[in-house]
Amino acid sequence: MNYRLIRVCKGEAMSAIPQTVVRYDLKASAAALAQNGYEVEDKEVMIVARRSGLEITLYINGRLMLAPMEDKESAKRSADSFYGLLIEAKEE
Repeated sequence: MNYRLIRVCKGEAMSAIPQTVVRYDLKASAAALAQNGYEVEDKEVMIVARRSGLEITLYINGRLMLAPMEDKESAKRSADSFYGLLIEAKEE
């Protein structure tokens, strides 16, 4: 997945923004994340996944909100891992 990382509001969150048009099936995404040890909340327009003190929000357009994140390298590792779990939930 090719994406751009930006810090959100100078806070502890970072956002991963896909650089191509992509859509995720949120129900399939929630199931995949739950199978991989995430606590998942389905909010209908987004899902919030939590594990080991990290909270990641996934939107249908593939945008991620990662918190807390202090640096881009940590955010990149987390985003790459998270997107990797969602390969089957990506809509063609």
